[in-house]
Amino acid sequence: MLAGVAGLVDSFARFALQRLGTPAPIAPTQHLVVTGLYRYVRNPIYVAVAAVIFGQALLFGDWRLFASGASSGSSSTFLSWATKSRR
Repeated sequence: MLAGVAGLVDSFARFALQRLGTPAPIAPTQHLVVTGLYRYVRNPIYVAVAAVIFGQALLFGDWRLFASGASSGSSSTFLSWATKSRR
């Protein structure tokens, strides 16, 4: 869970500081970030959020959180793929 939070904070910071924009689609970015987690994963914020949810599932021992993490991860991946493949 802590690794997910650290990844989330790092990804937001890199997005804001190196891309000169925000993660929101209304402020298009000007530069491609290829450092940190962005070097390995296209959407590290999605991965970090899923890691936090799965970490909570392990911490609390609740299978519903595992289901929530799987649902959240798969839906964000699908939406990302669907919106980017239309371009």
